[in-house]
Amino acid sequence: MNKLIPARLKPLAIAVAGITVLGNSQMVLAQDERETQAAAELGILEETVVTGRLRSASGQLVDERKNSAFAVDLLGGDAISRAGDSDVAAALKRVPGLTLVGGKFIYTRGLGERYSSTTLNGSYVPSPDLSRNVVPLDLFPSDIVKSLSVSKTFAPNLPATFGGGNIDIRTKSIPSGPVLKLQLGTGVNSEDHDGLTYSGGSDDKWGDDDGTRAMSAELFTALDTYRGQISPVNILNTLNFDGGQNELSDAETINRELSTFLYRDAMDIRSKSMSPDVNGQITAGNNWILGEDEQWSVGALGLVSYSNKWRNIDRVNRNANNPIENFSETQRTVNSIDLTTTLTMGIEYGGYHSVNANIIQIRSTEDEVSVTTGHSQGFELTNGRGFRDLDVRWEQRELDIVQFSGSHQAAQWFDHDLLSGITYDWYYTDSGASTDIPNEMSVEGIDNVDPVTREVLNSRVAGSSTAAVFAFSELTDDVESYGGAASWPFMVGNAEYKFTGGYDYYKKAREFSNYIWNIGTPNTPAGTLDNTASEVFSSANILDPNNLFETTIGGLGTESYLAAEAVDAYFGEFDVLWNNSWRVSGGVRYEQFQQVSVPINLTEYDADVGQLAIPVEELNDAVFLEDDYYPSLAVTYLQDDFLADEFQIRFGYSSTVTRPDLREISSASYIDPLTEYRIVGNPNLDTAQLDNFDIRADMFYENGDSLTFSLFYKDIVNPIETTRLAGSDNNIVLSFLNAEEAQMYGLEVEYLKELSSLTPGLFFNSNITISESDITVDAFDTGLTNNERQMTNHSPWVVNFQLGYDSPNEKHTASLVYNVADERLFFAGRDGQDDAFEQSFHALDFVYSYYPKPEISVKLKLQNLLGSTVEIEQDGVTIFEQEPGQTVALSVAWEY
Repeated sequence: MNKLIPARLKPLAIAVAGITVLGNSQMVLAQDERETQAAAELGILEETVVTGRLRSASGQLVDERKNSAFAVDLLGGDAISRAGDSDVAAALKRVPGLTLVGGKFIYTRGLGERYSSTTLNGSYVPSPDLSRNVVPLDLFPSDIVKSLSVSKTFAPNLPATFGGGNIDIRTKSIPSGPVLKLQLGTGVNSEDHDGLTYSGGSDDKWGDDDGTRAMSAELFTALDTYRGQISPVNILNTLNFDGGQNELSDAETINRELSTFLYRDAMDIRSKSMSPDVNGQITAGNNWILGEDEQWSVGALGLVSYSNKWRNIDRVNRNANNPIENFSETQRTVNSIDLTTTLTMGIEYGGYHSVNANIIQIRSTEDEVSVTTGHSQGFELTNGRGFRDLDVRWEQRELDIVQFSGSHQAAQWFDHDLLSGITYDWYYTDSGASTDIPNEMSVEGIDNVDPVTREVLNSRVAGSSTAAVFAFSELTDDVESYGGAASWPFMVGNAEYKFTGGYDYYKKAREFSNYIWNIGTPNTPAGTLDNTASEVFSSANILDPNNLFETTIGGLGTESYLAAEAVDAYFGEFDVLWNNSWRVSGGVRYEQFQQVSVPINLTEYDADVGQLAIPVEELNDAVFLEDDYYPSLAVTYLQDDFLADEFQIRFGYSSTVTRPDLREISSASYIDPLTEYRIVGNPNLDTAQLDNFDIRADMFYENGDSLTFSLFYKDIVNPIETTRLAGSDNNIVLSFLNAEEAQMYGLEVEYLKELSSLTPGLFFNSNITISESDITVDAFDTGLTNNERQMTNHSPWVVNFQLGYDSPNEKHTASLVYNVADERLFFAGRDGQDDAFEQSFHALDFVYSYYPKPEISVKLKLQNLLGSTVEIEQDGVTIFEQEPGQTVALSVAWEY
């Protein structure tokens, strides 16, 4: 992967990371240092969660749910697989109160992704997604999952950044015996007509750019040589600095030559016959008993999975003010490649001690080609003019995780009822996430169009200073987290006691770099531009001085930034069960939080020494510090044969926070890949404070049926909201702000019912969430149309429905699954325009599995049977429309 942060700025990363130990002197950053560090901390996430379940897997999950101190539900790996969910994101959308956004991100109780967090085996991990704080959950294939937990009730052993909830992904542990599984699959999509493609690198099929798209060494050298200024005048001044006698034409030649070092073969876009999906997986593992006394056991489990699919994901954008004259249509083809490798190893002694190691490597790549045609201000249809944009985007996301964890019991040394239950659990995680977007290319074109028939008469490249734009972006997150907790359970009379104390720490360092190179044609003869992009920007044309091409570097200048954050946390927790009827649990968590983000301009050089000097005062102004205590209390009443065979009701209160992410406090900008809207951070964001109240009643029946009611209320001070900034109709820019206050309240109902009286093996599982939210925004300086409204991303209701069947002979399973969420506010309108709402998406899927032999399974999946589309509406106009299509997938697996 090409590293875009130059060596001269590496010391700035170190300075940002060590912000809390800065002295009072000015920092001078040497050009040849290479290392980067950063500070940050968070803690372990244990269980307090919410789960959906299939009938066949509900028994063991219900037991854990009933025995938890806080309201807990779990979604098991077997249940996920049998429902046909290939990844974690698809599985979680069936849980009460959860909605899936963009196929990747889970929203909890209508709160956006910034109000949720994800942990892996209890440890914080970074997100390789450029535009979101949380980890995109489609990265994790369901076959590596042992269980999922979604916490909606805060406990002291959870991070205080608990807004809507926490999702903990627990991966499979070492097996009890030999395991071998082989799986192959394929699929097609209804939108898989001819698509678009271009010439890439030799390793594209593995989701890895081989350097074809990387920013060339010649361009880096030019930046260093000419101090970030590559205009012909500056090049000439540099050439003649030591008394040279070069002419301006020599400098212009050098300037044009720089464009030839950009990868322009991607402009040769051509039609492609779409290939069917291909996916496969290999899982293998074993466990061995060692020693004469057979007290030792060691085991390992490895998995490799690969998938490659092509999709045509066309979309339409319209302007709410003038959808007839201002709209665009995009033909878009995306090739998605996912490669996952995991290795789990463990050793155990006598049931008292265990140590485990997890190594996880995930790569998820999207290679996108699109051609957008349409009309806007200056390109009106009535005048016979239109624009034609050609875009190529390669986004390679990677997540590398190394985890160690251990559990130790004092029972080996203490044979006393008061002390034998003492346990100590610890973890250490070193992880890194990266997003690499090399050679993101955009070419401006102009169409001459018949105003009546809309037929394109001819096309050409635009005469513009940004006729061809090449962006090189890279995001890297390095995270270290560790911690431990000791627990002491004991009994006195009719009461059971458990006291827990622990420590959590995490640190995160981030680098985001963005270079933008432009090939300009403002003075190029019109005849030269009357060809395809690949012909216009050929090396021969670029180097011809008569064509007057020019190379520039720029953008907004502040797209790049360096950032870090750190958390030290201590917690204490108690759990008391009296007479198996009343349970009181709670405690307090203390966190000290530090955060800093510094925007940088990668083309800014010191005129004398080529170094970047940052005054300490400027860095100190960028630091955010806070510390606080976060209490939690849960009271549970348990009673058998009251309203159900087993009945529980829990009352909970907690105080938590939601802190802005590093991307949200940076003034750097980026493009949202879903909508292509520009997103700009806000360095003045404050932490949101939440008071959470919950009441939950669980009713369990001997036949396995269950019914759950949950009431919740959240009072939020300084909630973080997404809003549109002032700008042109053709350029939607979104940012973030703190509103004054917000409230959210609602009801969740979950119901599991066996229907064997109708057909043996038939069952019904459903949940519904109904909620309201109100937010008040300061009206003085935002320019918003509605300063009192519902919260951004909040869906007033969410419905999940599942009708399942398990045949008595265990050879057939089937599920009909329906999911829908009410429209949610996508962004707040301004200057009289109404708010924009993402419309309901009605997802209906069918999954059928056949087991001809115990070791063989065949699975058929039919997805989006209703053919729903993704739509965003504003002022009665559908401003965004995207067709995901319908998918048929078939897989065969053999397992030993």
